[in-house]
Amino acid sequence: MPGKGSVQQSPDDAAAISAPDRTIRRKEAVARNRGGAGMSYFPLFVELSSKSCLVLGGGAVALRRYQVLRDFGAKVVILAPDLCPELSRRLAEDDGLSWIQHSLQPGDEPSLVDWLADTALVVAASDDSAMNRMLAAAASARHIPVSIADDPSVSTFLFPATVRRGLLCAGITSSGASPGLVQHLRQSLDEAWPDWLADVSKQLQGLRQIVLGEPVLSPQERRILFDDMVRQVLAQNGPLDQEQLAACRARLTQTGQAERAIAMSQEKGTSND
Repeated sequence: MPGKGSVQQSPDDAAAISAPDRTIRRKEAVARNRGGAGMSYFPLFVELSSKSCLVLGGGAVALRRYQVLRDFGAKVVILAPDLCPELSRRLAEDDGLSWIQHSLQPGDEPSLVDWLADTALVVAASDDSAMNRMLAAAASARHIPVSIADDPSVSTFLFPATVRRGLLCAGITSSGASPGLVQHLRQSLDEAWPDWLADVSKQLQGLRQIVLGEPVLSPQERRILFDDMVRQVLAQNGPLDQEQLAACRARLTQTGQAERAIAMSQEKGTSND
């Protein structure tokens, strides 16, 4: 049974299922999923590096939201009258965290105009549901994505449970139906993804740029090269060493040179005709 640190698949698995069968199964899965009740949230990954995000609340939930947002490079502004001890400690240490010391009240709408200026995301995580909804309404009116921690029905986005290895990231949500199930699945995925995937994703990014830099390669040829590279790293359950990486770069470069030579030869033959 494979444990953490390995990614295994049967070599016969892909061949055993024909392309038409896979298409049918995908269509059946889509039909089942569409039959579910309630909202269906589209998974969307957003660039938050150096973007300002406003979090209402200074307790444990706000702390968790702050940690996730900072992990993805956002700058976080906390709006709360008080901070929990851990947030207070982070405030003293983290230049990406700032605090508006204020208890949100009815009639604060004019102040919200300033607080929401240049804000990319809003998270309402206080224990006052009325103030959470007030902030959510102000954010939605300005077309700013907003999430209320305990009320998905008025949220325009949900926080997924995330698993991350370098450039590789997965997000899981139950659309607010079962946070416990989501956390269980997140833990299972975290145990299944080996740490070396962080190095592999970076290596494949560099190799992909070489392939994309060869305009003579057709989309199908690029796809074949990409698949070969992925299969190689997964087959050895780890990142390429320097010798293997150099060999991959050389092979990709030689493939591009060969394709360019063929293209030039064909052009020359056409001109001679």
